[in-house]
Amino acid sequence: MQCVPGTSSEAVYGIADFGLPGTPDSFLSANAIADKVATDSNWTFLGTAECQQKLDQAQGYANLNKAVIAVYKSSGHGHVCLILPGKMQLSSTWNTLVPNSASFPLDDPTHAYVGGPLSKAFGVDSEGDVKFLRTKLLTGSGGNFWRTQRWNDPGRRNS
Repeated sequence: MQCVPGTSSEAVYGIADFGLPGTPDSFLSANAIADKVATDSNWTFLGTAECQQKLDQAQGYANLNKAVIAVYKSSGHGHVCLILPGKMQLSSTWNTLVPNSASFPLDDPTHAYVGGPLSKAFGVDSEGDVKFLRTKLLTGSGGNFWRTQRWNDPGRRNS
């Protein structure tokens, strides 16, 4: 099963947290991603989308090149969106400013988008169930902090 948040987070940020161990090119479901990041010490819970401060914070971290995701867990299958760098956008359905995002619903690819308001991916009354998480790793375009800073380089001195 392909999972766009899994492949995107690895390609852009160097974060390979969402792959199924021992199964190349297979990724966790949205609900499994929500469970994983909720207990993974490399991810920090920011809050829910019902709070303007948390919406602003999610966009702010994305603008600092931090990997930020919005997760929604449900009894069927959930959904995960990537928060993208950019400007907040006014949502007519949530009636507030929301982060710039990318969404790739696996069951309906015609509703996929890149660079749209976060509320486009979630229902009108779902703000309290959409949770923001960011990685604790210092990420940037082209790879994670460890790769960017070459911490694994044997010739690098620890100072």
